[in-house]
Amino acid sequence: MYDSKIAVLLVVHKNENQANRLIEHLSKDFDIYVHVDKRCSLKILKKNNVYVYKKYKVCWGSFNQIATTLYLLQKAYYNGYERYLLISGQDLPIKSNNQIELFFENNNKEYISFTKVSAQGGWPIMNRLTKYYPNQIYFLNKEKTFYNFLYRIQKKIFCRLNKMKTRKLEYDFYGGSNWINFTHACVSKIFEFLNKNRNYIKRYKWTSCADEIFFQTIEKH
Repeated sequence: MYDSKIAVLLVVHKNENQANRLIEHLSKDFDIYVHVDKRCSLKILKKNNVYVYKKYKVCWGSFNQIATTLYLLQKAYYNGYERYLLISGQDLPIKSNNQIELFFENNNKEYISFTKVSAQGGWPIMNRLTKYYPNQIYFLNKEKTFYNFLYRIQKKIFCRLNKMKTRKLEYDFYGGSNWINFTHACVSKIFEFLNKNRNYIKRYKWTSCADEIFFQTIEKH
């Protein structure tokens, strides 16, 4: 167990100065695990308790958002902390580090929001689970002809695929915010669940914005 009881997991892809200011502030009292989008050239502050990784290309809504979160959790879990906080590089703490420490002292609660996904409505939409979505998402860009071409090809392929086949709903799904806050015991149970249910991760590889469903559904099983 490191001196710090709290590990902050940080996912960044832009605004280098802002991200480094956040890291500089939080690293005074917490250990920081940073994943930088592989497509970016951000230079992250170097400190003994700041661990920087650049493993995945993290496209919006893609499966790699889940992969990145699991990767950071594994890295921090290996060192052992009482609490794991996942935030973005654009977050700004409204409490001091000391107040954050005091809040989590002797606090065994898990902080995760969730709502059951249903065909009758609610959040998130059922289409995220019943249709197939690409793992790397391209968007139309007036200045990039090549990406416009990929976008159109990708759209045609997945439109045809979704007309041919609907994905099964193997169990109840739940959705909520992808920004989570777990105890060590909870992270242990998550990894234990994933080790026993190897197909669980595969189920989300062709799902849109699955980072808002993945952990919520585990917590309800």
